Amino acid sequence: MSILLFIFFFTYGNSESQLYNQEHEILLNIKKHFQNPSFLSHWIKSNTSSHCSWPEILCTKNSVTSLSMINTNITQTIPPFLCELKNLTYIDFQFNCIPNEFPKSLYNCSKLEHLDLSQNFFVGTIPNDIDRLAHLQFLSLGANNFSGDIPMSIEIVSLERYQVALNLIEIDLSENNLVGKIPNDFGELQRLTYLSFFMNNLTGKIPSSLFMLKNLSTVYLAMNSLFGEIPNVVEALNLTKIDLSMNNLVGKIPNDFGKLQQLTVLNLYKNNLSGEIPQSIGNLKSLKGFHVFKNKFSGTLPSDFGLHSKLEYFRIEINNFKRKLPENLCYHGKLQILGAYENNLSGELPKSIGNCSNLFALEIDRNEFSGKIPSGLWNMNLVTFIISHNKFTGEMPQNFSSSISLFDISYNQFYGGIPIGVSSWTNLVKFIASKNYLNGSIPQELTTLPNLERLLLDQNQLKGSLPFDVISWKSLVTLNLSQNQLNVQIPVSIGHLPSLSVLDLSENQFSGEIPLILTRLRNLNLNLSTNHLTGRVPIEFENSAYDRSFLNNSGVCVGTQALNLTLCKSGLKKPINVSRWFLEKKEQTLENSWELISFQRLNFTESDIVSSMTEQNIIGSGGFGTSNRNLRQELEASFRAEVRILSNIRHRNIVKLLCCISNEDSMMLVYEYLRHSSLDKWLHNKNESLAMLDSAQHVVLGWPKRLRIAIRIAHGLCYMHHDCSPPIIHRYIKTSNILLDSEFNAKVADFGFARFLTKPGQFNTMSALVGSFGYMAPEYVQTTRINEKIDVFSFGVILLELTTSKKATCGDEHSSLAQWAWRHIQAESNIIELLDNEVMEQSCLDEMCCIFKLGIMCTATLLLVDLP
Repeated sequence: MSILLFIFFFTYGNSESQLYNQEHEILLNIKKHFQNPSFLSHWIKSNTSSHCSWPEILCTKNSVTSLSMINTNITQTIPPFLCELKNLTYIDFQFNCIPNEFPKSLYNCSKLEHLDLSQNFFVGTIPNDIDRLAHLQFLSLGANNFSGDIPMSIEIVSLERYQVALNLIEIDLSENNLVGKIPNDFGELQRLTYLSFFMNNLTGKIPSSLFMLKNLSTVYLAMNSLFGEIPNVVEALNLTKIDLSMNNLVGKIPNDFGKLQQLTVLNLYKNNLSGEIPQSIGNLKSLKGFHVFKNKFSGTLPSDFGLHSKLEYFRIEINNFKRKLPENLCYHGKLQILGAYENNLSGELPKSIGNCSNLFALEIDRNEFSGKIPSGLWNMNLVTFIISHNKFTGEMPQNFSSSISLFDISYNQFYGGIPIGVSSWTNLVKFIASKNYLNGSIPQELTTLPNLERLLLDQNQLKGSLPFDVISWKSLVTLNLSQNQLNVQIPVSIGHLPSLSVLDLSENQFSGEIPLILTRLRNLNLNLSTNHLTGRVPIEFENSAYDRSFLNNSGVCVGTQALNLTLCKSGLKKPINVSRWFLEKKEQTLENSWELISFQRLNFTESDIVSSMTEQNIIGSGGFGTSNRNLRQELEASFRAEVRILSNIRHRNIVKLLCCISNEDSMMLVYEYLRHSSLDKWLHNKNESLAMLDSAQHVVLGWPKRLRIAIRIAHGLCYMHHDCSPPIIHRYIKTSNILLDSEFNAKVADFGFARFLTKPGQFNTMSALVGSFGYMAPEYVQTTRINEKIDVFSFGVILLELTTSKKATCGDEHSSLAQWAWRHIQAESNIIELLDNEVMEQSCLDEMCCIFKLGIMCTATLLLVDLP
């Protein structure tokens, strides 16, 4: 007997050892198949350590049962011998770059229960015989390029397949190109808890059996072309999240939705649903997110909304709701977003809104609200405050949220002056107060806002002079002060605003001459009509683009007949006095001693740099000022941030910092010279790009160059996000910060607002909002939280610019480029019609469409909606 036992244990131990050695060799072959990547450097042949201790591996009884390689930049195919690991039950290769069709070699993994191949580059159809994975419980193939119908094997067409289907618990086929209908037999998947077909091209009706699955907790069917009504009978009482948004659904919200006491998120936005909201929806105890905007709902809202649940997101905009908002909407104080614009709502705002300490976005414009704003609301930490086109009254508060980014009270009945406390609104990007009864003067404190991009105070009763020193408005794009009673002269400092493209000072009482320095503002949309200006119109403005800019100024004249104005008498033309500030400052700085810190091998000295500081050598400006201009004390943080980051990184697609020089008064950074300036000039200021070339025939930036530029930008961002430790977030990605060398190789520049990320993928919260309108991710604007994705959003905008040649701020009259592109995608517009005809050729259509779609994916934020 003892001999038999000895033989058994010897044989068992020997076979176990043999299996271990076989698996070890297989794993090393997998490493070799993936071309020995650095993240698998610890996978080595060893007699002292077990492969079961490798972080990518889990073992059961000394045999490999789990293999996980997430976000490791794998670009090779799945090894065909992978399933020689006979006991594998768990495979996870999500967030890689794996190509080709679905690997049928995985069918040999006979024990496989969990398969995640999401976020890769798989193509082709999902095979119909995928049910050969007989024990599969979790299947995720989302965010690939699979096409065709949902595989028939998921339908119940045989007893064998029925047995397989009973195992399925979670199915994620989202973000692919699947077509056809959702199979009716999904109602047979009795164990199913999670189902996502989000962002495909599915059609037909939602199967009535789907909402009969008693274990179902999450269903994501958003962004398809589903039609018909939502099934009326609902027995899936465990549902916590329903997302049917962005389809073509009609009819009413089923009354049975009022039975879903575990429901936390209900997304029905952007459909054609109608009728009233069932009163029972307002009684749901777990509801946190209610998103039904852009439908055809009508009637009054359930009065108990917010009373029974800790509501966080309430978005009902672009419907036909009437009467008041529910009084208890913020009863528990958890509400973060309230969106109700473009309805027929009226009355005063609920008093509970004044107690919403977590509220950061309020958008209730284009209604019939009236009365005063609840006093507590002015004290909230709001980021977005848009209440335009109502009948609100009262004065602006002396103190308001320092986090405010978008402030719009236009077309109301506010009165009084602009508070001096506005100087604390340091994150403000848009200040719109048109068409009110504001009076008094424009306070100097308003000019201290460095991030302000749009200032609209037109159609008020403002008096006095415009503050002389406005150079802090370095981000200002639009300034409209028309139809007020402002007087004295137009400040010369307006000509120093580098981003200004719209200036409207019409219908005021400005006097004096038109500042010559305004001619430095490129492509300026200018209106100075109906004032008391005198003197000659600068010759640069004497063309048809400005034919209405100077009307109704009786003292203004022109030197030619290009404008319909009085001709100047001969001899009136004055010599131009060029300011000596720059040269005087240069003479002062030459007297001081300079210290140079180099980061590269240099062939010049600090004296060479200082001696080249001439006005003719200024070629651009960055996040903290024009080149060669003395830095202000408050901008030293940006300077030091740029030095700290750029001095420690090396990449061919990131601008090279050569050195920095400083003395007691000034600090300057010295970069490599990039001949072809910024991408912005090539896309949007072709006259400037023309000056950089020898002939006009190449002024259009062709598609091959644009594609190469996009790839180079991606390389630079990838290096910052994934190869730097800690990761670097740029925060200011835009076309004017992408510089081009003599070969049109792109380099990311201007790191004055960049920040290190504490941990990859996690959010850091910023005290100040940084960026340019059109490039900032909405989540960042509304929360000031950052991670790598805010740069990805900005990169997506640049991709849209490269394919359409539109500016980031110029989607159409009321939206950014990203919003414009998304509207066209939702309307199923022909992408080819959206592309730039000037660079579009038949041979590059597929590439341009692909890059446009990539831009759409990068900007696909779907604001603050709980998505799969």
